[in-house]
Amino acid sequence: MVGVQNLSGLFDWPLCFNGRYELRNNLKRLFTDLVVTPFNEHSKTPMWQAEVIDFIDEGDKVRKYHREVILDQGRTDFSSTEGKLPPADKVLMYCKYYMLMHFLSSCRLFEENQQFFSNKAASIQRITFIDFGCGPLTSGLSFQIFARRFFPNCKTTYLAIDRASAMLDKARDVNIYAGGYFFPFYKIQDYNQLPARLYNHRYIIDGSLLILNFCYFLAAKTLNLNDLIKMLKEELVKHKDHTIVIIYQNPVRSDFHENWKIFKSNFPEFKSFATSNRLAFEYQTLDAMSHGIEVDCDILCNK
Repeated sequence: MVGVQNLSGLFDWPLCFNGRYELRNNLKRLFTDLVVTPFNEHSKTPMWQAEVIDFIDEGDKVRKYHREVILDQGRTDFSSTEGKLPPADKVLMYCKYYMLMHFLSSCRLFEENQQFFSNKAASIQRITFIDFGCGPLTSGLSFQIFARRFFPNCKTTYLAIDRASAMLDKARDVNIYAGGYFFPFYKIQDYNQLPARLYNHRYIIDGSLLILNFCYFLAAKTLNLNDLIKMLKEELVKHKDHTIVIIYQNPVRSDFHENWKIFKSNFPEFKSFATSNRLAFEYQTLDAMSHGIEVDCDILCNK
């Protein structure tokens, strides 16, 4: 990977003109160094040759093939060694097609709900951000840039949860590249390990604002929803004195939201505070193409 950069604290919030986002300065450099360049300069392994290089001039056809067949619209099993590409290559392809979009959708959500988050952070000094299906630090990076901009006196502890070790490795690389943007930074491969981690680090989370982030996670094909709900119901009771925020995002597709409806119904003590349940924006992809996106979202809080 690209070496450590001295970028900590220097990321500029993306520019937005008339609902269209553009990256600036070091943030643009991060995506170039960790996504665009590794993708374009990937070694010519037989699988990469067959699935990427041989398709390179076919424009929309190759993008559709990569997104829908190999990545299954971001829902493929990134921990599986079966299929057309090894896990690390699938993660890199995911970053090319989805990382920027998901990063910006989180930026949009935090920006539109800035007053809510600022109010919740006003009287505390520490935030614990628990990122379910963290991917390559997508929402985590967005939140940390947001937090440093609007409540810079709060320190953030980040717990990255992803069953795919290749995704966790990419999240670690993003954090290292930025000079350790998150510290402390903890990796968890099974969300059932979360209770033990929270207990072991209770001295860190005491008095903190707890944020549970579910960005594109609840539509995962490998998710056992009942298992997740059971674990969280038992765990959140232990932290009922904390202010707890639950963040949800998913593409605008009705079949993707059934799990959220079930999840939400199991936590009636949490009320919705989102200014809007749908986000819409445009951005320039890493292929320099204009793209519009709509995302369904919600923000719940127990206090």
